[in-house]
Amino acid sequence: MPKKKTTKSVSNISKTKKGKGLGDVGDKLVTKNGKDGWLPTFAGFAQKSQKECKEVLDVLPQFLEYYCLRQKRKVRIEGVGTFEGKTRKARKGRNPKTGATIQIPQKLGLKFSPSASMKDFKKK
Repeated sequence: MPKKKTTKSVSNISKTKKGKGLGDVGDKLVTKNGKDGWLPTFAGFAQKSQKECKEVLDVLPQFLEYYCLRQKRKVRIEGVGTFEGKTRKARKGRNPKTGATIQIPQKLGLKFSPSASMKDFKKK
């Protein structure tokens, strides 16, 4: 039977942290891909229950769809970045299999712009 993967609790972060920010310990905190892997760590940072955090994370995509795409407004999350709905113009494309020219319709998509602090963290 394979070993069950676990995550470290938030109280152990100070013992494993080597530098500033979470970049140094990110891989150590999350051992599984997906929300279920990092949810315990997220809940620990938020000092909320995993159930409460899961509810917020489950509704976030629906909120962004409604507010950004349907209402055409920006959502700014302090320290993370800005989400906004953008319309892509209709254009011509090419079918790679047949080489035929096709018309690609206009689309509405979600654009993310990282905040200045996220850009600075990325440079380190």
